[in-house]
Amino acid sequence: MAQTQSMLFEKWWGNNDGSLLYYANELPNGDFILVGGRKSTLYPPGQGAWENYVCRIDFSGNIIWEKEVGFPNAQDYGGGVVRTSWNTYLLVGTTMGDTLPGYRNVAVRHIDADGNILFERYFTSGIWNEGGSVIETNDSCFVMLCYLGIPSTFNQAPGMIKIDRYGNEIWRHRQDSLEGAPYFIKQTSDSGFIVVGGQTTYNNSYYAKYKSDGNMDWIKYPFGLVDTIPNNPSVLRVNQDGTFDIYYGTYPTIYGLFKHYDSQGNCLTTQEYYDPFLTFFSCNNSDSAIWSISTNTALNILEDDNVFRKKIGLEGWDTLNKGIFSYIKTSDGGYLGVGQYIYDPQNVESQLYFVKFSSDARYQPDQFSESVNAYPNPATDGNITLTFDMKKDDDVKVDVFSADGKLIYSNSIFCPANSHTELSVRLYEISANGGMYILQAKTSDAVIRKKLVVMRQN
Repeated sequence: MAQTQSMLFEKWWGNNDGSLLYYANELPNGDFILVGGRKSTLYPPGQGAWENYVCRIDFSGNIIWEKEVGFPNAQDYGGGVVRTSWNTYLLVGTTMGDTLPGYRNVAVRHIDADGNILFERYFTSGIWNEGGSVIETNDSCFVMLCYLGIPSTFNQAPGMIKIDRYGNEIWRHRQDSLEGAPYFIKQTSDSGFIVVGGQTTYNNSYYAKYKSDGNMDWIKYPFGLVDTIPNNPSVLRVNQDGTFDIYYGTYPTIYGLFKHYDSQGNCLTTQEYYDPFLTFFSCNNSDSAIWSISTNTALNILEDDNVFRKKIGLEGWDTLNKGIFSYIKTSDGGYLGVGQYIYDPQNVESQLYFVKFSSDARYQPDQFSESVNAYPNPATDGNITLTFDMKKDDDVKVDVFSADGKLIYSNSIFCPANSHTELSVRLYEISANGGMYILQAKTSDAVIRKKLVVMRQN
């Protein structure tokens, strides 16, 4: 595949209709967990049911493993994903497996970083139920937004379910009188929750405050219930001072509204944006910056001067058949985007897709990477020497991870400018097994990763 000037690598694979990736998360050793959906591979393309798809790739874009999570060929749809405080992943969605014909259940799957299922739980209250966004709470439990069925009807209503870290239900609430669906949830400093959703009429927005037990405290409608402009919330951010922010997309005269609220839901400030090229907004959890993905799949970040600056992607980059649904910032200062590659636009047939960009959206030779070397590599006795030829004085933090992401070695060394510095690493004193390891070297302004191979001794 040809790479543009800004691209480090990209990959698309599979041949199933509608396949896509919508979530990515970086592991400590530089690998990535990707989550998405695709049609079952048990049947010819286009004939199987939807299944949840999870894979792990290394920092060079190579697939380490890939799995389908859930009931085979049972119509499983993704909803929300959260990385837990113990470095596992909770996947919330919807399934038609293990239920009566035509029924949908909220599905919860807890997996580790190797794709092993730790538990599976299913929740229902009527015929049609759907699972959505999920967060880990400050008591190491989880609260997930749901669209819960109303018994004896085909109707649904917004709901919330809290489970413990083992998947056991603690409480649930369903608001039968509340129309629409809940989209986003964040926990507040008082252990309560802010929930943002959309009404069925005009897709009108609402935001509501819930107590720690899941009971609603208050609800407000920023654009009214009737005779208002169409609108759609796409960002919810809760601040440490008790305030919160919501970004709305509105039509047709204003393309974006950023509203800042106090803890009681009163609007303090409003900022308007009129850039028609910003079409999808998200919130980067690591620094709470508002991100936008434009029509040419470029990533734009809201700066302090309230102007969106394009950070990733080039004008003219080949995006005709590529769509990026989510970006994450990576530990090397770059960005990883995930989405789909549409190889047959007429039949909307797509493949799984990801792309990696450098920190400045331009590929340039990395002087730090070129100054770090390891020999012998492969090593036959587990003894490896790292060399550093630095251009300036700097401290280098050296970490070595096993193939499964465990930190097995850590050290720091000062490297003077314009000098040759060496550091001996004895991996057989740490692990008697041969195999592949990941070296990570980090300075004050750069980070690189290299693969180390140790030959197994007989």
